[in-house]
Amino acid sequence: MVQKALKKLKDETVDIKVVAPTHGPVWRSNPDTIIKYYDLWSRGEAEEGVVIVYGSMYGNTQKMADHIARQLSTKGIKNIRIYDASKTHVSYIISDIWRFKGLILGSCAYNTGLFPSMETVVHKIENSQLKNRYLGIFGTSTWSGGGVSNLSLFAQKMKWQQVGPSVEAKSSPKEENFEACSEIATEMSEKLISER
Repeated sequence: MVQKALKKLKDETVDIKVVAPTHGPVWRSNPDTIIKYYDLWSRGEAEEGVVIVYGSMYGNTQKMADHIARQLSTKGIKNIRIYDASKTHVSYIISDIWRFKGLILGSCAYNTGLFPSMETVVHKIENSQLKNRYLGIFGTSTWSGGGVSNLSLFAQKMKWQQVGPSVEAKSSPKEENFEACSEIATEMSEKLISER
């Protein structure tokens, strides 16, 4: 629908001075900027970059998220956003997920499921029906698991291309878990860089 409207505007060479959408702010200056974004978003395209969102109870999942972010940086990815889902409102997280092509989700297990704030993030992403993203998955568990397995179910629903292995550390991440997290970062950076 958006692409059809944009094509019509282009075909009729309309001189747009103001963009006043039904929802959101009115653009009185530089309307070409928001039109460019509408075009980009409606085609499911995104900028080069990675959003890492994690939920961590004892800091172990956070250690993995930080490791992945550092590895992405050393591999030439400049736009990296890292969010603790329990401390950042989901609206900020979703806005960056729409903006960037790569998404890496991490969750500790919580009663055989996702950490509650991560469950909220995943639900919002599902509702957005966002397409055409690369996805990495990691997390921690103790005896029962559930965080990584539920993120894997989410990945199947979204039908996004998964990068790297799904990494699940038992309690505190060990060297082999960090190595597997590095694989996620390597594959993600290779995918993004190949699209330059």
